[in-house]
Amino acid sequence: MNKLILVDGYSLAFRAFFAIPVDTMVTSGGQPTNALYGFTSMMVGLVEEHQPTHMAVALDRLEPTFRDQLNVKYKAHRPPTHPGLISQLELLERAIVSLGVAVVSKAGFEADDVLASLAEMSKSERTNTIVVTGDRDSFQLVEDPYVKVLYNRRGVSDYLMLDQAGVIAKAGTEASLYPFLAALRGDPSDNLPGVPGIGDKTAAKLANEYLTLDNLLANLDSLPPRTSASIRANIAALELNMALTPLVRDLELGVSLDDLVLGSFDSAKAKEFFDLIESKRLYARSASAWSYLGHIDQAPTKGQGTPFTNTLAAQRGEFFVGDQDVTRIAVGVKWHGAPGRSFVEAIALSRLAGVAGSSANDVVSLYLEVNQGDEVEVLSWLVEQLSQSELVGFALKELYRRLFALGLDVPPSPFDLGLAAYLLDASLGDYSETAVLEHFSTDVLSANSAVEKHLNQPDLFSVESFDPSSAIQASALALLVAHVIRSGIDAEEMSWLYDELEGPLLVVLAKMEATGIAVDREFLIKLQGEFAAEVRQLAESIQSLAQRSFNVNSTKQLGEVLFSDLGLRPPRKTKTGFSTDAQTLEKLRHAHPIVDEIIRYREVEKLRSTYGQSLINEVASDGRIHASFNQMVARTGRLSSENPNLHNIPIRTPEGKKFRYAFVAPE
Repeated sequence: MNKLILVDGYSLAFRAFFAIPVDTMVTSGGQPTNALYGFTSMMVGLVEEHQPTHMAVALDRLEPTFRDQLNVKYKAHRPPTHPGLISQLELLERAIVSLGVAVVSKAGFEADDVLASLAEMSKSERTNTIVVTGDRDSFQLVEDPYVKVLYNRRGVSDYLMLDQAGVIAKAGTEASLYPFLAALRGDPSDNLPGVPGIGDKTAAKLANEYLTLDNLLANLDSLPPRTSASIRANIAALELNMALTPLVRDLELGVSLDDLVLGSFDSAKAKEFFDLIESKRLYARSASAWSYLGHIDQAPTKGQGTPFTNTLAAQRGEFFVGDQDVTRIAVGVKWHGAPGRSFVEAIALSRLAGVAGSSANDVVSLYLEVNQGDEVEVLSWLVEQLSQSELVGFALKELYRRLFALGLDVPPSPFDLGLAAYLLDASLGDYSETAVLEHFSTDVLSANSAVEKHLNQPDLFSVESFDPSSAIQASALALLVAHVIRSGIDAEEMSWLYDELEGPLLVVLAKMEATGIAVDREFLIKLQGEFAAEVRQLAESIQSLAQRSFNVNSTKQLGEVLFSDLGLRPPRKTKTGFSTDAQTLEKLRHAHPIVDEIIRYREVEKLRSTYGQSLINEVASDGRIHASFNQMVARTGRLSSENPNLHNIPIRTPEGKKFRYAFVAPE
């Protein structure tokens, strides 16, 4: 199925510029590159994660838009663009085109309007579309099942995917009502003042209840006097906002969906651009990310990844690959004897099912693009190749979990570099592939003769040319680092600890995770309902004792009720006001009946939200919770649990103990 990704170009470029300090990324010629690097990295990440068939970037133009004509103050408050960003924005379109991505803009309209019109076009053709932007106005475009928004909250990697339910959870109203909500609330980033006294929650409530501005204005007498008066005094501003906030969805852009097909990775143009910003690492990563399209036009050289599509070539060890819904695998193979008699000698894992290896005689990198429907067949083949080999790599538990879930055997003797590094130093904190390779690779890379001895490729693996973003280089380095880590384990006389305890435990935990824990979901739902009912009853009781309505979860409002309305004496005050934490409430317990109710409310609400709903959300379609158990978090060596944290299920209170009855087992 087609998948279109639409990107708000300047929105992401601005986020990248302010996320990466400008003085940290400057070329030898003095050109700042932080925005270009960050933006391109975000584009590559989108392709890696979502593998679209179509892609386009919308860019704003210099000409005034119709919104500027309607409101001369529109965005007028924004400071001048940073000089270091201006020079990069001039190169932005060049970066986009070098990746084979279409650029679309329209005079008199903003990039948001272009995105809206493209999304409408793709929706009419039933194409799944993801709009990537940091602008909340895009929320109005969401429409299940075809249009989602990938909202960039901050930086270059913090995203939130929103469908219709997500928009409601995030904004408090459905997507179609978002322009009305925004008009009421205002938008400081666009210099659009809202109605004084109306924030996000009130705006959402009014939008949900009255649906249109006309209907709201016709019912002002039914609103609280203060709200009604504020709206009456700002009708003109509201009407102007309502003309500015809806995005235009019917622009004639002169492009069709076919014009947005994600083009081939033009290695010549791309190399020219990446040489300009002096980033070999990002160039290599980009080439790899685009390889699933089967379009890379660069002839492979020794040590580089070669894309294969729909091929079975036993003489080179390639395995069948599909052309859709792919999972990239980088495999390094040592060849023995005649073609067709090869086996994998050593493996370094890259991502869930990605493996790579090296030998003293040759290094070959294959990118197997595996159709999801062929996953069992491919992994079965992979396990067979590994049956007589030691598996060396990262996140091996995740790979083993997947193999167990598919009913496959697992390779013997896994040597997980993250786990082994944890045994050597439990204070590092980060045992990811990048962190461990960086921590242990200095001595390996500086000893250039040792690298040449192991890899026989001094030109590719010299300190000067090493590029950790290259799958085959990273995997080869991982194998060298494995020797360093194993030597360290032996020197500390901890071989028994890894070989007899932690290594075998990794396999046990993977099987536990794949199997999961049986849960009575209906019991959880019933329990959740009981807690929700008690929470509502307690909230009503608290507000009755306070003799007014207020948000019981609001620390500020609760402080006003306790210390202003009821006149209780606050034990202590914080920088932001009077404290209402558990310690404070305990000291006030006998001062007023409302305090006991608040303490009980918080207990039950925590059970409802933190444990009840989260456990329900984690029950998979097989009726089991598949939590992750981590050997590499606590310095003491104990296991930790996440997704969900099963350690934290309450036991000290009768209500908390009820959760334990939800965990069941067959007779």
